[in-house]
Amino acid sequence: MVKLHDIKFYKPDPRAIYCMSLQRAEHKLAVVRSDSCIEIWNLKHAPYVEKIIPRVSGYNVQGVIWSNNRLFACTLEGFLHEYDLATLTVKDSQTLVGEAAYCLDVNKDNSNIAVGTENGYLNIFELTEENEIKFVKFLDKQQGRVLCLKYDHTGKFIVSGSTDVIRVWDVNTGSAIHKMTTGRSELHKSTIVWCLAVMKDFTIVTGDSRGKLTFWDGKIGSQIESYQSHKADILSLTLSEDEDMLFCGGVDPILISYVKVRIKEQNEKWVKSIQRKVHDHDVRALLLLNKKLYSGGIDGYLTCSYHPPKTIIRYPPITQNNCVTISR
Repeated sequence: MVKLHDIKFYKPDPRAIYCMSLQRAEHKLAVVRSDSCIEIWNLKHAPYVEKIIPRVSGYNVQGVIWSNNRLFACTLEGFLHEYDLATLTVKDSQTLVGEAAYCLDVNKDNSNIAVGTENGYLNIFELTEENEIKFVKFLDKQQGRVLCLKYDHTGKFIVSGSTDVIRVWDVNTGSAIHKMTTGRSELHKSTIVWCLAVMKDFTIVTGDSRGKLTFWDGKIGSQIESYQSHKADILSLTLSEDEDMLFCGGVDPILISYVKVRIKEQNEKWVKSIQRKVHDHDVRALLLLNKKLYSGGIDGYLTCSYHPPKTIIRYPPITQNNCVTISR
């Protein structure tokens, strides 16, 4: 019999995962939490938090991206930040045209970064060999905020998503060459394009507020096919490296995969494959690494799932201490 004088239970305040970015070469995962701190996870073996960049007072991070070993983020206050991963502080800060920023992406050559803003401007910056950030230009102003964007495989074009519209931009001229409308489920209710991906053959995949997953031909600006994938908003999607499989998730927390199948000698079609519920609330970020799907959302857990065998591993939002401490 043990007498207890006092007992307290640890009740952590869950911090939602807002967005993630993967550095494939080093297996480093940047995870942005709802309090705008950025966790750097090491995924080489058993995933663990390697370091944490604390929240910068007065800034709310909305997007994060790796460029080789450089880490960038955009904020609601209209800034592009680069972080020093040694000191865990902001190394450089650039003011954006268009106020609040929601999304950013780096081209394949890691030479340019694009940032989408509230007022419809796409800001283009050059990432120099001297590890500097230089403003290049902003593209023609569009109507409405830019909520998601991706470079194509060549880096010559950018695809952006906003309310009711997907646009394909020519980076050189700064103009939109295609404008594709999503349609609406209800006449007076806008369709919000929350996420997108661009394949090497310029097929564009979008997820929107109707729960629809849509495939577009980016070369001619037309719709290929559309699926009623979810019952509510699709907030995130990710492609496999060979572009034969994709996963999507959102407000309806079920993760659904689609695979590319060949129906004739030269015809291919995307079909729904498997679905799995690994979260209890909104899924806001998805990434694939070595056939393992990493997902995060409102519940705060970084979740790793794969099959076969059917496996789900959840990593709680708790700061992890060093396993070994050496005193000098």
